[in-house]
Amino acid sequence: MNYQGIQKWIIPKHILDETIFAVKEKGHHGYELFVFWAGKKIEQHSFEVTELLIPKQTGYKSPQGAWVDIPGDELNRLNMYLYKHKLSMPIQVHSHPGRAYHSQRDNEKSVLIFPGSISMIIPNFGKTSFKSFADWAIYQKSNGWEQIAPQKARTLFIIKE
Repeated sequence: MNYQGIQKWIIPKHILDETIFAVKEKGHHGYELFVFWAGKKIEQHSFEVTELLIPKQTGYKSPQGAWVDIPGDELNRLNMYLYKHKLSMPIQVHSHPGRAYHSQRDNEKSVLIFPGSISMIIPNFGKTSFKSFADWAIYQKSNGWEQIAPQKARTLFIIKE
């Protein structure tokens, strides 16, 4: 699967809202949350998110930071679900306790491996009001993870009411 040609990612507002709510809920207790957005290509260069997937995960926190681990059997369960429903899962979203950036752990432990996949990081456990995707750190998979400029994020990601 290759998502490099996608020029428009359509995210339903209710999925965005549910994601932010779930991230804030975990963040209130000092933990990160990791979710996936799944859906389908709807045109050659567009992808529409249709589902929020919150995998079973274990959160950790220490003076060095916060992180999650998703067990292999849970990832297998997600893959079976995607196959059964003919969906793909090109976007991962998670939170950080402070500023949003792609950490070394994010680079090394990413679940998504396909070119063009998206990794979104929400700052401050989602406590800051959402204004636009330009406020998040967003990266796209290439040879590594390359940050998407905030001005490009404003046009690349469309919120559908």
